[in-house]
Amino acid sequence: MPHPRPITYDKCEVCESLREKGFPKPIVGQFIPQATINDIKSARFHNWYFFTLGYSPQFVDYVIKKKKIAKNQRILDPFLGSGTTIVEAKSQTIPSVGIDANDFMVFASKVKTNWDLDTKNLETIRKIIIQNSNKKIARLSSSGNQRIIDNFIEQIKIYEPELTEELVDLIERRYISKKPLEKVIIIQEELESISDQEMKDFFSLALYSILVPASNVKFGPGFGIGPIKNDSEVIDLYRKKTLKMIEDLEFSTTKQKKTPTEVYLGDSRRLTEMLDEDSIDHMITSPPYPGDHEYTRHTRLELVISGMAKSKLEIRGIKDRMVRCSTRSVYKTDDESKEIKKFPQIIEIMKHIDRRVIETNGTSGFEKLYSKVVGEYFGGMYRFLKELNQVLCPSGTAAFLVGDSHAFKMKHIETAKLLAEMAKEIGFSSYDLELWWNKRSTSHSFFLPEYILNLTK
Repeated sequence: MPHPRPITYDKCEVCESLREKGFPKPIVGQFIPQATINDIKSARFHNWYFFTLGYSPQFVDYVIKKKKIAKNQRILDPFLGSGTTIVEAKSQTIPSVGIDANDFMVFASKVKTNWDLDTKNLETIRKIIIQNSNKKIARLSSSGNQRIIDNFIEQIKIYEPELTEELVDLIERRYISKKPLEKVIIIQEELESISDQEMKDFFSLALYSILVPASNVKFGPGFGIGPIKNDSEVIDLYRKKTLKMIEDLEFSTTKQKKTPTEVYLGDSRRLTEMLDEDSIDHMITSPPYPGDHEYTRHTRLELVISGMAKSKLEIRGIKDRMVRCSTRSVYKTDDESKEIKKFPQIIEIMKHIDRRVIETNGTSGFEKLYSKVVGEYFGGMYRFLKELNQVLCPSGTAAFLVGDSHAFKMKHIETAKLLAEMAKEIGFSSYDLELWWNKRSTSHSFFLPEYILNLTK
């Protein structure tokens, strides 16, 4: 008797076909050592804040060298994330522009590319912050042990009344425990006394970058809650982070500091509202995949504690600026799927997913949205590609790092190939695919190829 609700396939025809044909040798492992890709902790400026779904600066470096991008040209990253492309461009003294829909990512990227700060003044301020914060935290101790603050919520109300509900929700959902959060708030209060805004932003980013290691949040790469940390060495984490950031600034050169970098908050599907036509020489990015990752959830700690998202309505505002790629960020009013009616491969993927939902007796609201997410994703990317075609200079190039997906009922979505077909229809003159590496999914044994999709206007 068949299983009443088969959960997933035990095989993938696309994966088997790729194996039979033989994967080409990936760039990672052939030209770039595997260890280098994952060693973000030692990468100056990049490690000030790194997004778990981000990519290696080695990808950006590879594209810059392969395309021989000149120092007088201009690079765009329209899905900026934590700023990997523009930080690497600045380190190689190439002008760049970054755009992202997430307020916190825009903030982080601006700070990560502001290298013209006085390190002596930073060190003086750093010592004062740590000294004062340590004194305040010590007052909370009783017989050497951190006591539980009974009036914790009341203290939050005094600090930032409008954030009370969101902060309490972080506690209730176990994102972060009370003691570490209180230490974070103590440091945050100290930062309010810094009069110079650029220096205040510098120390604020350092604080937000230690939120995840001080919290209960874990990534694998999906969002989750790990072992509960009732307490955390927040001050020590902050001390080490600020020290490393100041040391990085001391290695920057005058040319790097003077290299222009622009960062904008905006919607990549509306590039022409922010950029002039024919104003970009090269684009280097890793766009969202149709992988059901809800990107605001991955940065909720940072958004709430920084005050950049004080309500669910403000988080919805961020999602509205994003290309749809998750069941948690697609809405009834979304209609970009109408853009992909001319692409039968995508339509067939959507139909296949719908059939699988029925076969598996999928009853959850999320399952019923799977095919809609795929349609909205490719519809949104189609609109983005049309905008990109306008802002690129004649013969300008674009390099996407984008992976295949099995996120929706194990239907293999060859993302890069489908994006290439859309780009061809829009009018890009040529495209090619390079295998960056083969990633193994965390939920099954199949490899998911990650490609560099190269386009030329």
